Amino acid sequence: MEKSLMSKIIDAIPFPFFVIDVTDYSIQIANQATHCDFTLNKTLHCYEVTHQRQQPCSFFGDICPVDEIRNSGTPITVEHIHMENDEKRNIRVFAYPLFDESGQVTQVLELQIDFTAQKMAENRLIKSEQRYRALSMATFEGILLNKEGIIIDANEIAEQMLAAPVSELIGQNFSHFLPVEKQPAYAKIMQSHENRHFRTELVKADGSTLQVDIQHKLLSEKNQTVQVTAIRDTSYEDRVEKELQAQQAILLDAFSQAPVGIAIVKQEGQFYFWNSAFEKLTGYTHKKIEQLVFADLIHKKELQTYQNTFQKLIQRIWKSVKIDTKLVTKNGDILDIKLQTVRIGKDENTMFVFFLQDITALLELENRQKRLARKIEPLYNELENFTELIKEEVDYVYDSTDYGLSERDNTIIGLIVCGNTNREIAERMNLAEITIKKHVSAIYKAFNVRKRIDLINTISRSRSKQGISPA
Repeated sequence: MEKSLMSKIIDAIPFPFFVIDVTDYSIQIANQATHCDFTLNKTLHCYEVTHQRQQPCSFFGDICPVDEIRNSGTPITVEHIHMENDEKRNIRVFAYPLFDESGQVTQVLELQIDFTAQKMAENRLIKSEQRYRALSMATFEGILLNKEGIIIDANEIAEQMLAAPVSELIGQNFSHFLPVEKQPAYAKIMQSHENRHFRTELVKADGSTLQVDIQHKLLSEKNQTVQVTAIRDTSYEDRVEKELQAQQAILLDAFSQAPVGIAIVKQEGQFYFWNSAFEKLTGYTHKKIEQLVFADLIHKKELQTYQNTFQKLIQRIWKSVKIDTKLVTKNGDILDIKLQTVRIGKDENTMFVFFLQDITALLELENRQKRLARKIEPLYNELENFTELIKEEVDYVYDSTDYGLSERDNTIIGLIVCGNTNREIAERMNLAEITIKKHVSAIYKAFNVRKRIDLINTISRSRSKQGISPA
């Protein structure tokens, strides 16, 4: 009865249970979980049942708990790979010595627990941690793992950012590295269990500060939540952004103060920016310009040309272009405009800078000059005729060969007598002014005079002697 009860107790154990003889590795007792079949009246050995081998474990280089206990007499726990239906299983063997009356180890009691699933989970965890470690080391961001705000791991970048080794970071609340006024808000983020993204100042362990961008994300696995915090140093980015803003402010100020109208236009034609000169030129208010597109300002007769030009800029056929067009102001005035357009930016950020110069007055002045030129042309022709007449008279008055003068010198004398300056003579004869000066000096020397008036008087006296009356 007592033996039957013991057998029931052993069979109730859900794990394989053996009593093994230390001399020959034969199984003396085994429960039902071992699946040993003793009805064949055959001696079964532990290595046959658990490893499907013909020799003890030590022969294959494995730790044999029977051999270990036979030599030490103390319990031992080892991990083995057992075969079950040609499948490897991870088994943890708990072995205990059984002694006879003389204190000699005669048998070993083994309890074998299959932890294959646990081992696989551990391997997955190890691989996952290795992947995490590799990724966290490769990233340029600081990575923190925390639970409810308490740091449980960090990468080297996070160590550098927080100025503390991982050993000191673990166990601390991440909010302690934030400014005091930001800590309550961060505590609410931890409690909300929501993914968040924000910028803040980070207070390092040494007391220095760092401008950072923080992304906070929750990862859940098997009912456990791990909070991943990615920290990106934005100090350089913030500095560049401030410098860019300062440069933009200077550029916008220059645009605002420019004497010509300047407008920055989107691809669709809407206005993005314009200066005060543009408002003054068009007559429209700031609010009204926001409602317009640039084509609304172009005169209808010039609209097709403008649209074709603008389309080539959008299609990136041209980088910049200059055209003369007409602009209609708010009051209905039509202005002649010299329009220069430059494409800036790329893709969806492409915009166009328009420089507008009002040339209405300039064109009117040119037209007036043309009308005036038409009026004075007859007078100019008469002056030409008069000059030729004077030249003929000069040629008659004296023999140029007596003075050693050339035909060109005679022409210059005639123009001097008509009151022309050296520059005017140079322009009429298509010569350099310095060349005219040299000829004039030679003429003065030939007539032994020093001034223009002396030359003219000399010529006049010669005319009187010849009996020639003034023209």
